Amino acid sequence: MQISASPDSPLLSEKRRCQRHPQELDANLLDQGNRLAGEAVRLTDMSTVGLGIESQQAFQVGDRLGFRMTVEEGRTMRATARVRWARPYGFSNTYGLELEGLGYYDRNRLKRFLNPKHMGVEEWATLALQAASTMMGIYVAHDWIAADPMRTEMALFALPWLTYLAAAAIMAYFAKQGV
Repeated sequence: MQISASPDSPLLSEKRRCQRHPQELDANLLDQGNRLAGEAVRLTDMSTVGLGIESQQAFQVGDRLGFRMTVEEGRTMRATARVRWARPYGFSNTYGLELEGLGYYDRNRLKRFLNPKHMGVEEWATLALQAASTMMGIYVAHDWIAADPMRTEMALFALPWLTYLAAAAIMAYFAKQGV
């Protein structure tokens, strides 16, 4: 089912525990029998702890629905969504759903999906490991070059060319990342 954001939705003006982001994406709500909970469901906003939907289908406060959506390179994220509140909205109803059973890695994946600039623990750890391995590589290369005077002379001759090559590699990396 296609789910899309509604910028004039009353859900976007309320204060929340977590920032909600308007969304337009494909997701499925499943009933307790793991069947689609209805085709006329529209996601209005989403956060890492809940989501707002509009639907003509009647759900009751306390109902549990399955939530399934695809994020990051086709990986499917699954959770349970409990209906926390319901209000009439025109010819349909709006609902506030709280996500339950969302694992640590799925929650981080959702954070990155909602905010691509998110720097969590995993991103900082990866950055620190990359810096440490780079420093170790530099130390090993320095030790190997300094062990023989001929290697030192060769390295000093090659240094300008290696600098150009490193600059080109860095520029290619950032061009690929779209920065």
